[in-house]
Amino acid sequence: MFESLSEKYGDWLIPLILVLLVGGILIIKVFNLYWVPILGPLLNPGGVTRVLILTNPDDYESAKVFASQMQSRVPGLTAVIDDNVVQHVRKGYITSNRYDLVVLYGDHTELTPEARAEIAAFVNNGGNLLIFKGAGLKDSEDPFVFAWSVEDLAGIISFAPDCGDIEDCRDVSAITITGADMGGKATFVPVQWDHPIIKRIGIQAPMELDVPSSFTATKVLDLANQRIAYLEWKDANGKPHSIPAIIAYQSGVSGRILYLAYNPLDLQQEALFRNAILWVTGKI
Repeated sequence: MFESLSEKYGDWLIPLILVLLVGGILIIKVFNLYWVPILGPLLNPGGVTRVLILTNPDDYESAKVFASQMQSRVPGLTAVIDDNVVQHVRKGYITSNRYDLVVLYGDHTELTPEARAEIAAFVNNGGNLLIFKGAGLKDSEDPFVFAWSVEDLAGIISFAPDCGDIEDCRDVSAITITGADMGGKATFVPVQWDHPIIKRIGIQAPMELDVPSSFTATKVLDLANQRIAYLEWKDANGKPHSIPAIIAYQSGVSGRILYLAYNPLDLQQEALFRNAILWVTGKI
């Protein structure tokens, strides 16, 4: 009797286990649940990459999209968003958690001296920092401050807003380039061909890109000559222009800092976006 029951249930028990196993794997991959014990680490031997996105209420919805873009392209990456940098980021807020990457996101994202000190301590202790376009340029307490390299961040940041001939340059819009400014065309020009972000793409020459009218990029000065690529274009009068598209360098003990002047996904540069996130999180 017991033998017949074993044979009866054995016929469907193994297929059921296999279905549950496959289903669990799909759920983990689709919903990015690599923190799930046993299966999660097996599917992602590199471990979970924890990301904190610092933004503001005006850019919160856009930050959610950016988080989704990162999570869908980097296995094991999980992002949380804080949309109140001014009130929340104090000593220990970042450094007491085991974040692998902090992202400054949103042109309206301002920093306090406390936030600058906390971010600097995070990087100096081996943390990684991604600055996206004009996030973090403005100071929440001093309207005359328009720079990243002030206070504690001055020791680790080596790029600055490119105000050019603009006399009253205190707003991100003053250093923003649009798709219309570019005339719908731009060229992506690598200068560090051996850098992992570029090398893994496999491109051998500058890339001609179609630029939508909704596209925006931010003008910066690369003070330490650490750019890995430019964006070049000509204006309506045929005058050539260029901006550092990506700036990448090491800082502190082992921290990495990446500056993105634009979102590569806006120009259909999928591999570039993925490689940029992999590099700044130490995966490549």
